[in-house]
Amino acid sequence: MDSPELLDDELLIFSLLKRDLDPSIMVASELDVDSIDHLPLVTFSIRGGDQMGNGPGLWSCPLVLNVFAEGQDATWEVCKALYRIVHEWAIPGNSTITGAGYISSLMDLSKFSKDPSVSMQGKNVTQYTGSFDLTIRNS
Repeated sequence: MDSPELLDDELLIFSLLKRDLDPSIMVASELDVDSIDHLPLVTFSIRGGDQMGNGPGLWSCPLVLNVFAEGQDATWEVCKALYRIVHEWAIPGNSTITGAGYISSLMDLSKFSKDPSVSMQGKNVTQYTGSFDLTIRNS
């Protein structure tokens, strides 16, 4: 029997976002948004993944995406593109990252919604947050 391997879900999501988003959009895992000078920005967190009953190597992982851009219209445009991109990851063969795995299915948890709590000095920044439940298979 093969030994179980820990899923590198952060590598998978970071690699997919960098590959699929417009190069003008900065991608980062969680960080202090006050220290960011570049917009638009997409941050992500993926936590609490656990192996599913028909594993090993099959994981359920919630993904939270935050989109920051100047102005509501620009932020919403990034959200629409990101939503389409994330759903394309579930198409077989679209999300394989060597050494990390692939997304075998996904489900919306919450649609992108405006978060009024963000404040960045000297910028008209709008934040939207959305979340997905991913089923990820180790490669």
